[in-house]
Amino acid sequence: MIYLTLAESGQARDDGDHPCSLWVPSEPVSCHRVVVPDVPRRKWQAMIPWMLEEHLLGDPANLEFLSGDRDADGGVPVLVVDAGTLAQWRRQAADSGRAVHQLIPDFFALPREEGEVVVAPQGGRALLRYGPWQGAAGPPDLIWSLAGNLLAEGECRLRLLGDRDSVPEGLPEPAVVEAAADLFAAPASPWVGFAPARVRPARRRARSGPARAAAVLAVLLLGLLGTAHVLETQRLRAQAAHLEDALKDGFQGYFGTPYEFPLADFQQVASRRLDGGRAPPEPALLTARLQRLEQLLNACGDCRVRELRGEREALGATLAGVGDGRELQRALDTGGGLPASVQRRGENWTVRIGGEVSDVRPVD
Repeated sequence: MIYLTLAESGQARDDGDHPCSLWVPSEPVSCHRVVVPDVPRRKWQAMIPWMLEEHLLGDPANLEFLSGDRDADGGVPVLVVDAGTLAQWRRQAADSGRAVHQLIPDFFALPREEGEVVVAPQGGRALLRYGPWQGAAGPPDLIWSLAGNLLAEGECRLRLLGDRDSVPEGLPEPAVVEAAADLFAAPASPWVGFAPARVRPARRRARSGPARAAAVLAVLLLGLLGTAHVLETQRLRAQAAHLEDALKDGFQGYFGTPYEFPLADFQQVASRRLDGGRAPPEPALLTARLQRLEQLLNACGDCRVRELRGEREALGATLAGVGDGRELQRALDTGGGLPASVQRRGENWTVRIGGEVSDVRPVD
């Protein structure tokens, strides 16, 4: 593997057809470290744009996010760059005709030990690296100012890759001074790089109906439960509340009713709805309602059931052959232990039997 700058990649070849990685300028790249829940990679990757939203200057929709691997503490390095800038770098890589492996921000060329702030002046610009994944590039005055702030904030030492005379007055003497020869021969571990071309996600077979709704709601639930493990700041708590609202909105959008249950019961409630509705009433209560309906039918003479609807709160029926409804009304007024009501709807009548069972009498 050889490492070239973007400018070098467009020059005439003298290195054969070896695969290469290209150094890209770090000025437009911002570096972050976020803590994500212990869920599959594809799920925490989807969370990263909104987790970083308060730290970004642009619209997340116009940015590209590069995530490294999750460490034992849940930390993930993230590089962010404008999508148009990355697209331009990729076009240059494609136009070079080379087998490009990665596009690496050039501050990753700086070697660093724990506790070091590393600065490498490069003519009209300078590179800075102050953490395993943190770095920057820009005009020397800006980089030295950032380095001075970092040195003042913590117990760290300055490592200079270049001429000692380049250190401005007022900054501590460098603990280490090294020549910057062969600085870009290879990246210094750890590092990550952008892919030289956009990677399109594999297409999945579309799901339909309840299966798709259940999958969407399950992803939202997992995201909510996973995020609960990393609520270390007020910002993350607010983001968890936003995710909770999205979960409830998804439930109402699919089922048409608001979600009014504890979030811990979400999976059970959603599964019960997808399986066909609410839980059935107790057998004794259902039997009592059917007995009351049988009593009304016996008293009504020619009444017959056209439709029967069972709910947890009530038993509903559509009756035909009721006539003027006088016999049915007398049956309602003369017995039965469950409250019932009737209403005429065209040629048919609807009966509703429900409410608390206060005095259930067996039907002879």
